Amino acid sequence: MRTLICCIEKQENLYLRDFVEYYKKIGASKILLYDNNDTDGEYPQQVIGDYIADGFVIYVDARGKYRYQLEAYTRCYEDYKDKYDWIGFLDIDEYLEIRGGRSICEFLSDDRFKGADAVFLYWLIFGDSGYLHYDSRPVYERFIQYKEPDERANTFKVFLRCKPDLYVSFFDANMFSWTLTTDRDFIVCDSEGNLIEPGREYQSSNYNNAFIKHYNTLTIEEFLYRRFGRRSYADRNSDFNKETVMNIFYSINEMTEEKKKIIEDFFNKFEFKDDLLK
Repeated sequence: MRTLICCIEKQENLYLRDFVEYYKKIGASKILLYDNNDTDGEYPQQVIGDYIADGFVIYVDARGKYRYQLEAYTRCYEDYKDKYDWIGFLDIDEYLEIRGGRSICEFLSDDRFKGADAVFLYWLIFGDSGYLHYDSRPVYERFIQYKEPDERANTFKVFLRCKPDLYVSFFDANMFSWTLTTDRDFIVCDSEGNLIEPGREYQSSNYNNAFIKHYNTLTIEEFLYRRFGRRSYADRNSDFNKETVMNIFYSINEMTEEKKKIIEDFFNKFEFKDDLLK
């Protein structure tokens, strides 16, 4: 079995090598990396040049492209479905945890997924564990406290089986439309092989066999840099304005006077830009 991890990167060099080595360790065949940094920004080659050189990471230049993630995911499936058995669509802050220490191939080879076209893997969302600043340990070592999932509206990421009669188009980082060119049903299941009925995606969370550790915020220092240091988030016309973005942090982490001071100092120095597309 051949499995491909598809991801897109923007200003994540601090975390990229840990991500690549983690998925190599658990048995991914390759990683397809879309470099979506600014044209004058950092390069993945600075931290994973060896993995790009030996072919484990397939590098795609998408520098300077605006809001490119959904197009990247859609292109990935179209371009690589004839070369792999499964493709997983993940972010750099998402780590697949498989119970029992199995590899990705062992997990997806399970008979419970024999007829599945897609496997939805649900999030456990990790906060800052009380830390304030970045340190060089991998995120999965630094952060151990997670938010109890909301069983009514949880979020997931997807692994898609590669089939010649299947065409997909992503309209969200975790959701897509599909078209089948043969007369059959499109089958979706959770990590235990339970069928997920259409419209029940967000109510079918299951963590018994595998799940995604989503390191959503990291520390307040890292959160501010990652969210507002990316140009799409700093664009005044973006839906991700200051209040919306900060509410993500507040909803997961305890607010303290130390964190408030870091936030205040950051925004005293930070300038939003009216038009970052010119």
